[in-house]
This record gives sequence, structure tokens and C-alpha cells, in this order.
Amino acid sequence: MRAKTRVITHSEYNVSGYGNVRDNSDNNDEQGKITYTDKTITREYTVGKSGEVLIENNNRNFEIKTWGENKVKLVASFSLARNADDISEDELLEKIGISVKSYTDGLQIIANNRDNGYLYSYGPKFRVGAYGGSYNKSENTDASAGKEGSTSKTPRKSVYTVYVPADCRLEIDNRDAPVTISGKHAELKLVANRSQVEIEDVDKLLLRTKYGNTAIHSCKDGEIENENGRMTIKNGDKIDIDSKYGTIELGTITSLNIRSNSEDYDIESVGTLTGRKNYGNLRIGTLTKSIDIEGSNADIRIRNTASSVSTVKIDNKYADVRLPVRDLQNYSVEMQGNYNNVYGSFEKVPVADTEDKGDKGEKGDKGDKSDRDKGEKGEKSGMYAASPKPRMTAMSGFQDNDNPRHFTAKVGSGGGPKFMINCVSCTVDFK
Repeated sequence: MRAKTRVITHSEYNVSGYGNVRDNSDNNDEQGKITYTDKTITREYTVGKSGEVLIENNNRNFEIKTWGENKVKLVASFSLARNADDISEDELLEKIGISVKSYTDGLQIIANNRDNGYLYSYGPKFRVGAYGGSYNKSENTDASAGKEGSTSKTPRKSVYTVYVPADCRLEIDNRDAPVTISGKHAELKLVANRSQVEIEDVDKLLLRTKYGNTAIHSCKDGEIENENGRMTIKNGDKIDIDSKYGTIELGTITSLNIRSNSEDYDIESVGTLTGRKNYGNLRIGTLTKSIDIEGSNADIRIRNTASSVSTVKIDNKYADVRLPVRDLQNYSVEMQGNYNNVYGSFEKVPVADTEDKGDKGEKGDKGDKSDRDKGEKGEKSGMYAASPKPRMTAMSGFQDNDNPRHFTAKVGSGGGPKFMINCVSCTVDFK
């Protein structure tokens, strides 16, 4: 492909690496002119239909696409900051930090952040750290872009597009850069740190991400770990998420299992939900089958409980729980726990909890026998005989007339959804 050459002033852009740098101090009245060249290199590599493609990327823009060929095509588009006419295109790829290795039924693409001064970067480099972004001022930056506090963050003008077979096993390790994965993929393993990730459609997903943003359009079977990041999934069949200190937004999910700590969960619609939720919020638009969740300090709200729901089982403490049932004609409730405030348009029927004093079985019988012996001795000595201590029956329903510790309720036939709530120091609103 014919290279395109342009001329720019050094006050507009800066050079990264160790290449062609002019003195650009504030005392210079005349800005130097630097010539750079747009370059595109295309390479194809044979890979089996179900072969493995490994991509390791550090600080480069990667786009992954599917196509109908049983091979991998790499298209590298970038801007050269120095003359490279004396080396081949394969050597140039190595110079700018791109290496490709073929092995039996597989291919590995490695992209590091060393370009040996061959590539331009536009403005100061922007690094995304664990606690936010920061700009690094270097000797190669111009007077305006290189100053501390600059708001310019134009990315490196280089894009690496990889076309892979749809049925291949794709594995990506991505750091400090965005990655876009479009098309429908059979299997994807992705580790992303400080990255912006976009995934269009994948059958089987294994994802581990930290300090980034992830957007997934469709996933059939996903196992996900997320830390200190934001994640959205529009559609999913079977999703398992282990996450903390982030924000999760889900669209329509058939089956969901979560282990969440200190997060906000927003779910439009879910069929079956199980797992553990500690701290934060869990908001569900529509529940269609069942929920079985436990945790503490996690506020839970289900806006709409469909009549097709079988059970709503919640074990929580120190939380607000909202379970509107106004659209249900038939349902039943069993509520247990101390220090709760429960609101609902139904009659609460207290349940008596029976507690045996002493140990069970033989120990309990021995306790009763000991009481009888004490009574007989008292009669012989002329003292008041202590009567045998009865088994204690605690009516939990009398903890509070309005909020019994343990109660049941039935509305209509009681044959619809079953609400089984075990909570301590909670506010539970069924209205």
C-alpha cells in the first residue's frame, strides 16, 4: 500500500519514544516541522477452524472481528515518525512492538508499549491508574500539551485489527488500552486491567477485569470476575458474577448467580437469581421465576414480581427490603426475625416457636427427674417443694402486636409466589 506523507508542526503533536525530536522550548520563536507517514501493514496466518488465538496487548488499540476464513488476518494502521524505507514490513512490525508467533493449531500476537521511536503519539500519554488517570510530562512533549494539568488526551494514532475464525478459541490479555470484540465468538477468555472493553456476542465467556469499563451485548454462558469497575450486560442466558466495589447493570438475564460486596446492582429482568449480596443495593425490575439470596446490609427492591414466580427467599439483616405485591392475586408469606418493621395489606398470623429448656433427649429427661428429686427432698425436710420446671413455650408472636417475630400470611388461595423472609433489624415493605 502506498504510504501517505504529511507535514505537521511540532507545536501540534509530540513524538513518543526515542525518535526524531526537535528542541521545542518556550524560547523558540520558530517551530520546527516534522514529516510523518501513514502506514498500513496486512498479514495473514493459517489457523485451524477451532484453533487457538492468543493476544497479549499492552497500551495499544485492538479491534477483534470474526470472518469466514480459517486463518487470522492482522491489519496494523499507524503513523511513522521516522523513515523506515530501509527495513521490511515484518521487521517494521517488530520495531513498533508487534510480534506474531505460530505454533501447532494456534497463533500468538504480542503487542508491547515499546515502539523504538517509530510511532507518533498525539499529546501527552494518558495512563489509567488504580485510582484514576494521570498525565505524564516528558521531554518530548510540546509547550502546550506537555504542561502539568493539560486536559489533552488524544490517543495514539494506531489501530490494530485482528480478524479471527468465529469458532476459534480466543484468549486475550489486555492492559492499559481499549479493546473491541465484535461479531459472534464461540469461546472467549479475557483478562483486562485498566481497560475499556466492548464485547458484541459470545457463547462461552471467561472474563476477569479490574479498574475498567466493560460492555457486553449478548452472552450465553458467562463466568465473570469484576473489581472496581463498571459492567453492563444487555442479554445473558447463564451468568455467574463475582464482584466487588463496582457498578453492575444487567438487561434481561435468564439465570444469574452473584457474589457481590459493596456494589450497586441494577437488573431489568431476571428469571432465577441466587447468591450472596453484602452491602450496596440490589434493584430488580421484574422477577419471573425465583430468587434465593443471602447477605447483610444490602438493600433489596423488586419492582414487579410476576405471577409465575415460585419462591422469593431472602436472608438478610440491617437492610431495607421492598417487595410490592399489589399486582398479585394469590401469594403467601412467612416472615422470621427480630426487630423488624413489616408493612403489608394482609393479616399476620403469629407462629409459636417451642424451645426445650435443657438438652434434648436423655439430658432433658434427667433434668426433669432432678427437679422431681428436689421436690421430694423438700417435702421430707419440711421446706417448700419446688415443682418440676415445665418446658418453656415462647410465643414469638407476642414480640410486637404489629410486627411478630415469626408470622405467616395468606392472600387469595395462597397458591402463588411464596415469600420466605428471614431478616434482623430490617424494614420489609410488601405494599
